[in-house]
Amino acid sequence: AVVWLIGRLAAEMGGGRFAQALAMLAAVCTPIYLGLAHIYSMNIFDVLFWALTALLLVRIANGATGRVWIALGVVLGLGLQNKISVLWLGAGLLISLLLTAHRKHLRTPGPWIAGAIAGLIFLPHVLWQMTHGWPTLEFMANATSDKMVALQIVPFLAEQVLFMSPSAVWLWVGGLVWLFRPAGARYRPLAWIWLSVLAILLASGSARPVYMAPAYTWLLAAGGVATEGFLASAGRRRLRPAAIALVLSGLLLAPLALPLLPVPTYVRYAERLGVAPGTDERKELAELPQFYADMHGWDEIVETVAEVFDQLADEEKATAAVFARNYGVAGAVDLLGRRHGLP
Repeated sequence: AVVWLIGRLAAEMGGGRFAQALAMLAAVCTPIYLGLAHIYSMNIFDVLFWALTALLLVRIANGATGRVWIALGVVLGLGLQNKISVLWLGAGLLISLLLTAHRKHLRTPGPWIAGAIAGLIFLPHVLWQMTHGWPTLEFMANATSDKMVALQIVPFLAEQVLFMSPSAVWLWVGGLVWLFRPAGARYRPLAWIWLSVLAILLASGSARPVYMAPAYTWLLAAGGVATEGFLASAGRRRLRPAAIALVLSGLLLAPLALPLLPVPTYVRYAERLGVAPGTDERKELAELPQFYADMHGWDEIVETVAEVFDQLADEEKATAAVFARNYGVAGAVDLLGRRHGLP
């Protein structure tokens, strides 16, 4: 769905089949999208909601009104229910409207209706947070102070190049530049949204580089349109296969995002590429990066917990069950670990 939406974005921005194909292939070959889509979680749906938002904004820029703003509010509201990082997207959207000629929309009901709908959909979550002591804010504060490494600007930006594929940097950078040129001026709010989200994350001091991933969907689409225009002349059209081949070479990094190789083979492959195991968290790593290392050891964990649980008195079993129900299995494991010295 994300790949299809990127193609639609390119088409809505005026791109032909080559622009659409190039943008969609880039999405398929992007390590971060491969990795996020491999694991069923809110993260890949976050990319989907951001891409949907961008598509609706492009349609508004092309003259759509009325129901599109309503649809935008629904998408933003559902996106917030999925992951509150959509607040960054909302902030970027507001900034982009203020900084471009699209501020005229603020004098119409559309943006306010969209914001109200999004707020109503998000309201149950906010009320739940209020009645439960704002646990998500507590989690975020603890993660910032105890879990996440401090953000360094240069490594943060370097990670953008790696997880979006070094062979496709020219595409999304070209898309960003195109949005600031006269040809892409109509869709310039998307550029300001990307820059605004980047500024917000850099200012946070502890953001993961991957948090920027959803904001690249429209840059890939814009890059496809820009490349198609650049290669439109007869003399440059023969470079189209080279552009596609360059984007496809990003698949060489697929083993860095997906568990495609056995561990020994992966280690040798990563060493050949010069990519060292990395993590955004305060933990030690061996030969594997965190995404791959975290896929190992689950059977052993289950067996160890089960052995300890079977040795508990009935009263302690009941207590562990309550912890599991109220705080998740992790809470029960933590309880057992504290009482019985589990590593």
